[in-house]
Amino acid sequence: MKKKCFYSQLTSSHIIGFKAFCNSLNKSNPWLKEAKVDMLIVSVDLSAEEMNYCESLYPHLKWRKKDKTPTSFSIKNAKIGECAFHKLGAFSVYDYDLVISIDCSDMIVIKPIGELFSLNPDIGMVQGWTPVAKWQQYNGGLVLLNKKYRNKKIYEELKAEKPTRLYDQDILNNKFKKNITKIPTRFNFSKRMIECDEVDINDAKILHFVGEKPWEEYNDKEKYKEIEKKWHENN
Repeated sequence: MKKKCFYSQLTSSHIIGFKAFCNSLNKSNPWLKEAKVDMLIVSVDLSAEEMNYCESLYPHLKWRKKDKTPTSFSIKNAKIGECAFHKLGAFSVYDYDLVISIDCSDMIVIKPIGELFSLNPDIGMVQGWTPVAKWQQYNGGLVLLNKKYRNKKIYEELKAEKPTRLYDQDILNNKFKKNITKIPTRFNFSKRMIECDEVDINDAKILHFVGEKPWEEYNDKEKYKEIEKKWHENN
C-alpha cells in the first residue's frame, strides 16, 4: 500500500486555526483514522504543552525536525518568513509516496477528500484568484507532491532561492512554472472566491481563509460572514 501523508508547519498564534482544521478533517473524513494517514508538522515555536494539545487533535500527528531558517527568510519580529521556509520542507520528505502540503492553520475540510489522495501529478496546485487580479499564479496553500521533485538536490535549490513578496508561493511558481498540474479549485477554495462567478462554494471541499483570519477583527469581515460561519462551526 502506498504511504501518504499531510505536511505542514505551525506557530503558537495559529493553534486556534489548527484546532478547526483537525475538527473539520476528522468530522468530514473519519476514514483517515483507520487508514492511519500521518500528519507531519514542523513546530515553529510551540511549547511542549502546546505540542501535547495538538497531538490530542489528530491521532497520527508526527513532529518533523525543524531545519535552520536561512537569513534571507528572516523578518524581524515576524514568523511569516520562517513559516514560508518550513513549507518548503515538504520537498525533504522522502519516505512517503505522496505528500500533501497543506496550510493547516487557516484551512478547513468540509467534505470527503478521498479523491485528493488518488490524484497523481508530479506537483499539483490550485490556481489563485482575487477580486482585483482575477486568475493568477498557483496558490501555495495546498501542494500535491509525488516523488519526482522530493529529493535533496531540489530541496537544496529551493532553500537557496531568494524569497520575494509571496515567499514560498513565488518560489514554487517560478521554479516549476511549466511543470505544475492544475488541480480542481474545490481543493483550495479561497474565501475571496465567493466573489468569483466562475466557481461555486457549494462544490468546495477545502476552504482557505487567506489574509485575515476568522478569529481576527478586520474591516471586510462582514463580507465574509457566511463563509466564516463554516470555520466557527468547527472551532
